[in-house]
Amino acid sequence: MKALNLLNFPLDGLSLIEASAGTGKTYALANLYLRYLLEKQFTVDQILVVTFTEAATQELKDRIRCRIKELGEVFDGHETTDNVLAELFQTSINEESVEADRLRLKVAERQIDQAEIHTIHGFCQQLLRSHALDSKSPLKQQLLEDQKPLLKQVIEDYWRQHVLALAPDELAYVCANWASPDAILKSIIPLLNRSPEMLIPSIMDGGLGAWSRSYEESVSWFSALKEKVAESIDELEVLIAKSDLKRLKDKQNWLNKIRLWSAEAVDFSFPNVGKRVNLFVDFLPENLLAQTKAKGTVPEHSFFDFLSRHLSNEPPSLHAQFIVQSYERVRDMLAQVKRDQRVLGFDDLILNVSRALSASDDTFAEIVRSRYQVALIDEFQDTDQTQYHIFSTLFGVDSEQSSDCNVENQVSRLVLIGDPKQAIYAFRGGDIATYLRAKSEISAHPRGDVFTMDTNWRSSPQMVDAVNALFSGMADPFRAKDIPFQTVQAAKKSDERLPSTALFITQLESEGLNKDQMS
Repeated sequence: MKALNLLNFPLDGLSLIEASAGTGKTYALANLYLRYLLEKQFTVDQILVVTFTEAATQELKDRIRCRIKELGEVFDGHETTDNVLAELFQTSINEESVEADRLRLKVAERQIDQAEIHTIHGFCQQLLRSHALDSKSPLKQQLLEDQKPLLKQVIEDYWRQHVLALAPDELAYVCANWASPDAILKSIIPLLNRSPEMLIPSIMDGGLGAWSRSYEESVSWFSALKEKVAESIDELEVLIAKSDLKRLKDKQNWLNKIRLWSAEAVDFSFPNVGKRVNLFVDFLPENLLAQTKAKGTVPEHSFFDFLSRHLSNEPPSLHAQFIVQSYERVRDMLAQVKRDQRVLGFDDLILNVSRALSASDDTFAEIVRSRYQVALIDEFQDTDQTQYHIFSTLFGVDSEQSSDCNVENQVSRLVLIGDPKQAIYAFRGGDIATYLRAKSEISAHPRGDVFTMDTNWRSSPQMVDAVNALFSGMADPFRAKDIPFQTVQAAKKSDERLPSTALFITQLESEGLNKDQMS
């Protein structure tokens, strides 16, 4: 990994710039924009900039406009103390292109409102509108800004058509766990938002009909266990009472709980106590061996062997399987309603572009590639697998597998800028696996580079030193070997008015304290 030098940054190829908060990501992006304008002579409609919020989009547009204006003033004769602007002007002098570059900057400043600076959703919406036929998208579709009313309609239809059609005992189980359609929706919303490639347990063919079969299998499995307990519990209590097991009284108490559990109706739960969610685990042969005192005799009984076989064939969680099966059906019902009403949600914009790019015909991808010369992706740590598939297919590693990269306008140019430490924030769309995949692909690419920004322009030296000390003291602070902690230096000078120590950490003994006392 190399420290980022904006003036030596390779404008061709694939790059990942890793930057912590306060290290000047927006400043770096705006300066790279200037270099593409002058050195590559790209126009504002050939430079794609993508970020992830409307506010960030406007800020980037304003910063780029301001930077173009500042460089234009240098070309008009104003002095500057900015090293980047001064060096760009000097390069233009050396190449005897001052007048042409001055004109390019004036044109870019006037056209900045037409610049290709978008959110990911705005970018995808523009592609689908501009290339409806090439992407095989309907010519007229309305963007649905609030999907909640549609979801409410679909989940209520699902409840009426599928849930209420279940057998009485199955319906009783569902109602005990999800008291209303909204409760089911709350459980499956995370799946609808993330569109996972793999689910555990996996989706079964047949919707809730398949879940009903799982319900019967679970009833049979738990009933067999209860019957075996009822047959053996008297002998087990005598055997354990005479055994050489450690914590013998606990084992006897647990057996009593198991006896009571076996007399109850099947509710798909195990006898438990405290953190022990399944007391049967303590009576598996290997655990009895581990709990036997030194030189003691391990208790043996056919029930223990049965238990080992039976638990190894435990059916999937009925609760999880119901969520998975419901997710599939609700997803399909939602998609059908959207097709019927000719509406799209924000996530559908991204999914539809990704699907269009996955088609065997590369026409759509080639048209989009020919439109842009470079893509700059800000806040890349918030990118999920579907979004990365779009960027990679159009501008990254995957684009080179389907393009003639000997043609000048097909050279892959992709710049990703992000903070890897924030890739863990799944609640806002981050996907650490996607980030690490992108980093690996770029690192392995013959024209790929990974850079880091090593100067913090925002925080005091005391705070920078404190954070460096905190995370440098751990071998693997983020539990990912490909996301090491990079120390940074402070750009600001020390302020004597600030405390010499910026960060204090106090560790409290949790035992005997409740949550309010600890806070």
